Amino acid sequence: MDQSAGMKNRISAKGKFQRTSKNWSTCDYNQLPKWLQDNDYLHKRHRPALASYTQCFGSIFRLHTETGNIMTHLIGFVLFMVIAATFFTENELKLFDNLMIGIYFCGALSCHLLSTVYHTCKCHSPNASQLFHRLDYCGISMQIICSMIPAFYYGFHHKYIEWFYLYCSIGLILFAAAFIISIKPQFGTPAYRPLRAAVFLTFGLSNIIPGIHLYMIAEPAFLYPLYLVVLQGSLYVVGAVIYALRVPEKYYAGKCDLWPQSHQIFHIFVTVAAVVHFTSIYRMIQLRQNVV
Repeated sequence: MDQSAGMKNRISAKGKFQRTSKNWSTCDYNQLPKWLQDNDYLHKRHRPALASYTQCFGSIFRLHTETGNIMTHLIGFVLFMVIAATFFTENELKLFDNLMIGIYFCGALSCHLLSTVYHTCKCHSPNASQLFHRLDYCGISMQIICSMIPAFYYGFHHKYIEWFYLYCSIGLILFAAAFIISIKPQFGTPAYRPLRAAVFLTFGLSNIIPGIHLYMIAEPAFLYPLYLVVLQGSLYVVGAVIYALRVPEKYYAGKCDLWPQSHQIFHIFVTVAAVVHFTSIYRMIQLRQNVV
């Protein structure tokens, strides 16, 4: 089947979706509908618009420009499922410790799952693409707040617990703002782009002041997990910069259609950063329990 046959169906003249052949084939960037044109440095191997979710999920097992984006966070989701199952099986912690680590796993799993679903279903329709994109942003917000809460709890333990409540309250307010901006369609318009950027940037950087505070009051044994938190933040920043600059496909246009793409690299940085952050929290739990 040639590309023209594979493209047959997508959107009619009136903008309504028609039936897509089960034997769809990938297409070039300039054959995509406008709402699917995102990265013009990727020239070939794009999925066409698919009119059923069955075909969207079936596309996971085919090679196209989104395969790497799907697989990197699908593997990350499975990885955190295994880590969570292993952790809760091998460790006997107090109820509140289980709650704190459970909060972290909820954030990591939500982020990876919603990202996977978005990249799987974004080719379904404009409405589906927008919906799952907003949910993807919700997953990012969940990852941020669910990383903050346990780190602050174990960092500002006992005599500094009031700081935990203060910083978590600020974090929850920013989370609510980011969540509302993510989920409300009106905030997805170009007019609100500066507001969206400001809220997410503030939310993401809101860890800096508490982090400096933690460093100032930290016991020597806690410096190592704090360094891990700094490493985690650095990984996020580097991954985000690579994504924003669209490197390497910007310099090798048409040669990164399958791999490596900036978005895929960003996903890998996010997953590695999440594992590093989990390691930091686990170390803090051990220190607070005087295990080591």
